[in-house]
Amino acid sequence: MADTSTAITVTIIIFSEFPDKADYYYGFIHLAWAGGFLIGPVIALLLYDSVGYAGLYYLIAGVIVLGALIPATCMIPARLNAI
Repeated sequence: MADTSTAITVTIIIFSEFPDKADYYYGFIHLAWAGGFLIGPVIALLLYDSVGYAGLYYLIAGVIVLGALIPATCMIPARLNAI
């Protein structure tokens, strides 16, 4: 859920803040996601030996929450967060 929330938040901010160059900046996001899909399994394989099966999922969940969900929700500009 944190990964989906982050993806939606980042996409909305890009298209709201940069309407003229949204496709350009959205390309950077896709590049980062593709890099994560390529490098993520390699990192997970290396960490699996040291932290185990359950530990790996707790570690990944912590990285997603601390590295993506919290910054994405705390860094929303106030004018975009108005109801």
